[in-house]
Amino acid sequence: MKDGDSIKALGLLNDITANYWKDVRDAHKNNKKIAYVNATFPVELLYAMDVIPVYPENHAVAIEAKKQSVEITQVAEAAGYPMGMCSYALCDIGSVLSGKSPIGGMPKPDFILHCNAQCDHITKWFEVLCRHYKVPFFLLDAVYVRKEIDEDAVNYFFIQLEDLISFLEEQTGKSFDIDRFREVLTISQKTCDLWNAILGSAANIPSSITFFDQLIAMAPIVTQRGTKVAMEYYGKLKVEIDERVKNKIASIPGEKYRLYWDNLPIWYKLRGLSMALASYKACLVTAMYTEGWGYHFDTSDPIRSMAENYIPIDVNTGDLEYRANKVVNIMDRYHLNGFIIHSNRSCKRVSIGQLDLKNMIVERTGINGIILDADHGDPRFYADERVNMLLETYFDTLEEKL
Repeated sequence: MKDGDSIKALGLLNDITANYWKDVRDAHKNNKKIAYVNATFPVELLYAMDVIPVYPENHAVAIEAKKQSVEITQVAEAAGYPMGMCSYALCDIGSVLSGKSPIGGMPKPDFILHCNAQCDHITKWFEVLCRHYKVPFFLLDAVYVRKEIDEDAVNYFFIQLEDLISFLEEQTGKSFDIDRFREVLTISQKTCDLWNAILGSAANIPSSITFFDQLIAMAPIVTQRGTKVAMEYYGKLKVEIDERVKNKIASIPGEKYRLYWDNLPIWYKLRGLSMALASYKACLVTAMYTEGWGYHFDTSDPIRSMAENYIPIDVNTGDLEYRANKVVNIMDRYHLNGFIIHSNRSCKRVSIGQLDLKNMIVERTGINGIILDADHGDPRFYADERVNMLLETYFDTLEEKL
């Protein structure tokens, strides 16, 4: 094992992903239902009710990673959906309308579920899918949390979770089993603990895992949280990461710059950006994006615990002051000396106020950062020459401060 070696456990994901999609396509044969959900939906309830969650966002990521997004989004645009709206939505709707997909398309859902703590835009996108497939829709409405989550917000969400359980019982024809739910939630918590430990290992110098590795590794924590498959996978990944940390294996040979990434990844440029940053001996160490699935559940009061965990996700919590404080804490915890803020054209909720955020971080840390203007899924908003010049100038500036 030497610096720059890839993480072997990431290769296990091919079979895990293939088996997940086999389970999805065999769902009805195995007396299970399929539900479309968004990334931060409380899927533990679904697994406890033999419902397999499927993610239109992940489908969009596959389209974007395979560089098919322009062709497919233009189908949605031709149907009246404007360029500049969420590129996840454009990719998925374009695929539904055209039948084009790198994974052979998505199976028809039995129903569609959404928790709007993540994004209100997805609500409208999922309503489009509901009309197309003519299936029921259930919305979990989360109160926006400015400072701290309060009891009224928890109670409001708790009542909706009880309504969701009734909805699932009606749709599946099965009774909710609280003991089975506790078992699923216990597995989910163990999985989250492993994930948190894996991410936390990046605080070591040099870092044995990068943000790009985390993006690859995160699939099971999103799609299969609450299953033994995910828990066992992260157990294996943690063993390997621990060994890399013990032997001081650097993901980026000669690591010189340790950076924070703000906002969604640029899915169609992961390899290009990874190579560009590595050429400067820069390691993207961490991001709020990958830390978003580190929940802390209390199985003694499982439903209320879900409310307490699924409301205050980062995009549903706090103002710029809160956000800046959190980034500053992350930069201190991971011993960072730079940051990149992705100004994401089609994700307004995450991107608003970024210039102020940058200035607040610089003022509080003395560490310089840059704002990279692009889009998480639409390459028409990305220019290689402009980005390369931005990075060259930035690292020249960081070099002067070392």
